[in-house]
Amino acid sequence: MDFETPHWNERYRLMGELGQGGMARVFEAKDLQLKRAVAFKVATDCTEERRARLRLEAQISAQLDHPAIATLYEFRDHERYPALAQKLVESPRTLAELIESLRAGSAPDAAEWTFRRRVEVIQRVCQALGYAHARGVIHRDIKPQNILLGGRGEVYLLDWGIAKVLPERATLKPLDVSGGHYAAIEALDAGSVLGTPHYMCAQHLSGTDADPAHDVFSLCLTLYELLTLHHPLEDLKSNDPWALIARLESYPPRAAEKFRTAAHGRVPRVLSNVCARGLDPEPERRFRSVAGLENALQRWTEGRIPVRCPGTFLQRALCRWRDWVDQRPRLAPFLTLVVILALLVATLGLTGFYLTHR
Repeated sequence: MDFETPHWNERYRLMGELGQGGMARVFEAKDLQLKRAVAFKVATDCTEERRARLRLEAQISAQLDHPAIATLYEFRDHERYPALAQKLVESPRTLAELIESLRAGSAPDAAEWTFRRRVEVIQRVCQALGYAHARGVIHRDIKPQNILLGGRGEVYLLDWGIAKVLPERATLKPLDVSGGHYAAIEALDAGSVLGTPHYMCAQHLSGTDADPAHDVFSLCLTLYELLTLHHPLEDLKSNDPWALIARLESYPPRAAEKFRTAAHGRVPRVLSNVCARGLDPEPERRFRSVAGLENALQRWTEGRIPVRCPGTFLQRALCRWRDWVDQRPRLAPFLTLVVILALLVATLGLTGFYLTHR
């Protein structure tokens, strides 16, 4: 690709590559007119389809005005290299990079990224996704690689390149969802499965019509991976849709609470239950909207979800105690010692009382 193309140099100067996807490359660039740094996304191996997709992504991004969706500055509809300029996030890292760092045992990240911090990231994505769904836009490629974390605590949902606009629900204007280039994209999409197979539900993989619930499943799978640092299908290397469908429909993933980390202990039971519901093999038992997922996570952060444990009163009490301790791993040794001492004092007191009054 010729990066000295004149239509860029009149305003943008490319400084260095930030990343590359299946259809585009992203660079840091200097806006010579406004004297600011931007993220500059350029379509690669450009075909008419890719030009249309990047144009549609620009139209969608420009009209989704949300703090967790990066601001679009400009779209350049060049014949060979269409490009868009958008907000450059300072000190960025993807959620996938954070997960990999936590897997590798990074002490600074482990200290900073408690279960609560991780849940807050997913809540921000829920808000962005709910905003998009309300305007008739389905993302279709929710995964850790498309969630960007800024150096000042920002969270962004990126890459709307294969988003689906539902004409009957769309409130975006003046987006053309009835003809022209969008109709051409719809024809190309017919019978195709777009997205990342390992982050899709069985219904999405089988080619059913795009549905907001598909995005919710992908986000729940991302939540599971962020909490456990394990992908529920990590042992299944194949991208074959039928193999993935068979696995997803046969049994649920291992309970998130079964995973334990040195820094934070086990995944809290309530969050494990949220993941289990979101990834249930039966679609009707899952969250039907992103608002349902967000509300469940918010109730956990506020401590308003009752812990449902079968068994005796003592078993339920132990379950509640374990969940409470798991959310406070640094206090766990001290709390355990206090409980042991309290039980010891109570035992000695009862024994003394019995010996005195027998």
